[in-house]
Amino acid sequence: MKSVEGKLEKTRNENQVLKKEVKELKDSHQKLLPLASGRPMLSAPQMASDVQASLYLGELSRQLQGKMYAYVLPQSFSPIGNYKVKTIRRDVERLPKTAEEKEKARKRWEELQHKLNWSEMYEDAIKLLQENRNVDAHPIISAKLLHEAVEIMDARGKSKNRRRESLIITSTQNHQQRSR
Repeated sequence: MKSVEGKLEKTRNENQVLKKEVKELKDSHQKLLPLASGRPMLSAPQMASDVQASLYLGELSRQLQGKMYAYVLPQSFSPIGNYKVKTIRRDVERLPKTAEEKEKARKRWEELQHKLNWSEMYEDAIKLLQENRNVDAHPIISAKLLHEAVEIMDARGKSKNRRRESLIITSTQNHQQRSR
């Protein structure tokens, strides 16, 4: 009995040591997260408050539609999907395999619309928020803006080991290819 108790105590001690090591590893890992390839990552530039609000509202709209889809068609929902209200309408009719499943999905959709006092006005507002978000998140880039970006990077010393001219040529060529 004493040998079993001794082994149990030894196992508990080893377990405590391992827990402590895991905690220390987690802590050190958290400290390393801001580093990429041994270099500190740049902090994101400050955004104008209206742009930030647009991004937040667009993301809210995306998440809302995803939650609506998950409520109406839980068996078809994927967290990495990008859902729209029109997708819900289409999939309610298209995806359920049996008439019973289709009827349940229709009922959930009608119930959700009733709970939210849904109207086309809400759908139009969601579309507008997402369109605005996309414009702010993916601005049109001109050659002038590309040159300015190279100037900023050059001033910060971020274009080391590359000639400034090659950065301008490369960025202009990339822009021209995307414009086609």
